[in-house]
Amino acid sequence: RAGAPDADAADADALGAARRAAAAKFAAGAIPIASEEAQHFDDCEACGGAGDLVCCDYCPRAFHARCLSCDAARRLIEEEDPDAPWRCGECDFEVGGYFCCDEKDRRLVKARAAAGAAASTSPLVAEARVGCALDVLSKHGFAKYFSYPVDSAFAAGYDHVVARPSDLGTVGARLDRGDYAGAEGAAAAVCDLRAVFHACLLYNAPDSAITRAANTLKAVWDALELDIVMILSAPVRKLLERQRGALDRERAQAPLVFDKYVRAVVAARAAAG
Repeated sequence: RAGAPDADAADADALGAARRAAAAKFAAGAIPIASEEAQHFDDCEACGGAGDLVCCDYCPRAFHARCLSCDAARRLIEEEDPDAPWRCGECDFEVGGYFCCDEKDRRLVKARAAAGAAASTSPLVAEARVGCALDVLSKHGFAKYFSYPVDSAFAAGYDHVVARPSDLGTVGARLDRGDYAGAEGAAAAVCDLRAVFHACLLYNAPDSAITRAANTLKAVWDALELDIVMILSAPVRKLLERQRGALDRERAQAPLVFDKYVRAVVAARAAAG
């Protein structure tokens, strides 16, 4: 799509539509402000530098004042009430529905043509949608936090809490290898992408910036997942529903697992001392 004038124009239209949709939702008060306990990232979302940052009241992003886009800066400067909520421009894209699958994507068009009348249940279409979904997730600003495996050397106890780590980069590599071919492959991709966000939510505190970012990106994935799962057979959908329930139960038990790990570490250090 890059470099194609018609694609660029279509993307500009999509961005404009997302901003208008978001503005309407924010004006109607449909989007809640984050709680006071909600944390933000310590680096500027635009340049990656530290320092005095302006925090978005709706997402975990923070910015240097000098790094804000013109529109975001204008909204901040023109606001007379210093306590009034402020949102960054990135929130518009998320709330406005910009991050969605392009139904004119060449992979989808090709898969539908090959499947013909059976497109609504075709494994070829399911596989194409997996590729489209990964593209959508990868272009999101928060994808940078979930694109590589977590190094347990910098995340104490991660290996003890997260039994099935996953990341967008690994999923992309498996897609390129053809591991997600057919209906079974599409179901495996759904499980692997669920695992990306599950691992983060399992390990990190609920109000941490990284958990907030995971929940934002997960909301994008949840919508994309529906389009994949609805193509799969009823037995496969049932299995995926059971897996979702298992993940929910595992997250509920995560604090107990982490506490057990901490107690074991403390005991080991005490014995060594």
